[in-house]
Amino acid sequence: MKHLPYQKEFLSFLKDQKYSISTTQSYKYGLIDFTVFLQKDSINLRDLLLDDIGLYINFLHERNKSNSSININLSCLKKYFDFLVKNNKIILKFDYNNIKQIKTNKQDRKQIDIENFNKILYSINKKKDLSSKRDFIIFQLIIKTGIRISELVKIKKGNFNNGQIIVDNNIYILDE
Repeated sequence: MKHLPYQKEFLSFLKDQKYSISTTQSYKYGLIDFTVFLQKDSINLRDLLLDDIGLYINFLHERNKSNSSININLSCLKKYFDFLVKNNKIILKFDYNNIKQIKTNKQDRKQIDIENFNKILYSINKKKDLSSKRDFIIFQLIIKTGIRISELVKIKKGNFNNGQIIVDNNIYILDE
């Protein structure tokens, strides 16, 4: 499978701009999906039209991508096109700013109620072994910093620096 023009440069640009590793990976996979679409329909990037983006959305739906995943791919494309145009790499036949996100059913985030919060704390505190201390620290990090679980599992000793945790280019401040 061929790569898109300037794909490697674009991914390096994202890294230089301090995009998180997970965002960069998502964009990389988004570009792969777009490459497959272009090759499947024999579309040249320089001949791409806004209508083709609609076909790309249909292509992603056919591959059982969720609306949220499709929106990530569309954000990737807009950023990629922006990179190409602003660096005079390509002239597009349409205004890529007209690419619109599709509607998603946003689920309300469920918040933990005080009763369940206290149950979790109690269950952690009633044990006096090393794993309960670890669980307590993990629970506190999630509650106090809002760190994502995917980032939490990546934390190493070297990620701590002067009251901060730095993971995937995100900084979480630890209060005392």
